[in-house]
Amino acid sequence: MGSQSLPLLAYQAQNYKPFVDTGWVDIQPLALFFGHNSSGKTALLSVLPMLRQTLEDPNPEVPLVLSSETGIDLGVYEEVAHEHRVSLEAPVWFNFKIRYDGPPHRHFGVQSSAALVVRVAINYNKRRRRVAITEFRLSVLNPGQEEESQILRLYRKTAAENQKWHVDAQEAIVRAWEAVPPVWLHLFPQVDVRLIGEDYGLGDILHYIYARMQDVLKNVIHLGPSRAFPRRVYRITGESPRDVGITGGDWLHVLLKADEQRALLTQVNRWLQRLGYELSLEWGKRGYVHPMLVDKHDVEVSLKDVGFGISQVLPILVQGFISDPGTILILEQPEIHLHPQAQADLGDMLLAIARRGVHLLVETHSEHLLLRIQRRLAEAAVLGEGSLTPEQVGVYYIEKIGRESVVHRIQMDATGTFLRPPDRFTTFFSDDYTETVERAKILARLAEEKHHARGD
Repeated sequence: MGSQSLPLLAYQAQNYKPFVDTGWVDIQPLALFFGHNSSGKTALLSVLPMLRQTLEDPNPEVPLVLSSETGIDLGVYEEVAHEHRVSLEAPVWFNFKIRYDGPPHRHFGVQSSAALVVRVAINYNKRRRRVAITEFRLSVLNPGQEEESQILRLYRKTAAENQKWHVDAQEAIVRAWEAVPPVWLHLFPQVDVRLIGEDYGLGDILHYIYARMQDVLKNVIHLGPSRAFPRRVYRITGESPRDVGITGGDWLHVLLKADEQRALLTQVNRWLQRLGYELSLEWGKRGYVHPMLVDKHDVEVSLKDVGFGISQVLPILVQGFISDPGTILILEQPEIHLHPQAQADLGDMLLAIARRGVHLLVETHSEHLLLRIQRRLAEAAVLGEGSLTPEQVGVYYIEKIGRESVVHRIQMDATGTFLRPPDRFTTFFSDDYTETVERAKILARLAEEKHHARGD
């Protein structure tokens, strides 16, 4: 896999949508998320895109942008809070583990390669109808330690804007911060050391957190399950979108603006060949482009006239192979409209994208995709083919239990065999053997009935 390591190690949400606690979701080269419909998979994968659109908001006093016409729409606060409860005692929490690679801060016991753990409580100001931060916690988890050490806790007793911030930290920090309240940049507090005097480097740590989260979130790209219908003709007028968009509709614009357009098209075609086609672009008059597909018999047809699955996978191919190392690419149902063999090949395609240093969070229902990943793990462990390891692949199963959803992290051994998977996960996919046996029983019963009917 690509060697690109991210500052963001993991994220977690609590009292959020159907979850009481999601547990930590690790940012790995490839993470697969399975679950029944309406179990909460999309909500879990919406956290990072929601944070991206928040940090892109020009007003830093806005803690969270929950809904955007061009991005994620999570609804109003009551729809985000678990069981729609608006309560100071049960806020929504968004938590992050951030790798620290700066110089040691001995005063706070922060070592190089430590994990800075940030927790932010979000509540609702009913009178002003605004989302508000009510608590911020910062702690450190040094290498080899099992428990975190708290550095700072900021909290206020209500969600009112004029409420004073209380400080729980070392005595010198408390005196300084109570005299000069922090300035908030969305979810993250910052301080002006020139105003508070000596803060023993705490301001530097907070700035480091904000800067690293900016670096990560600006490279979060989300491709949803409902991708744009293919068109027979695309008009190119110099558009320069930063990515293919949540529906994938800008895939051709992204392809055409690529610095290495020919190399990108070659990579795209390498994978389209597994579906029996190659993509070619025919330019017409006045900036019109006709995307055409050529099959193995050199028959050329419009993208509009072939199976729908190809148009659905094209945005994934373009975005996956143009994304810079360090990108977090979130895909929902990449297998949609693909036949079983193509879904298995999709597993290899995702591994190829991950080897470029792109981190993939993939919501899927495809057993064929999963089996291909497990096969590649076994080939690496037993046959020495490739270098894929279980540490590079995460498998999560989201299960609805009563009134909440639970996230199960399923461990695998070196050969891709699951270790103690939840009972419902083992029956999540249709069991071919079970289906065949049950059909055989029905046919045997039919044969027996015919036998009795003939009086044999």
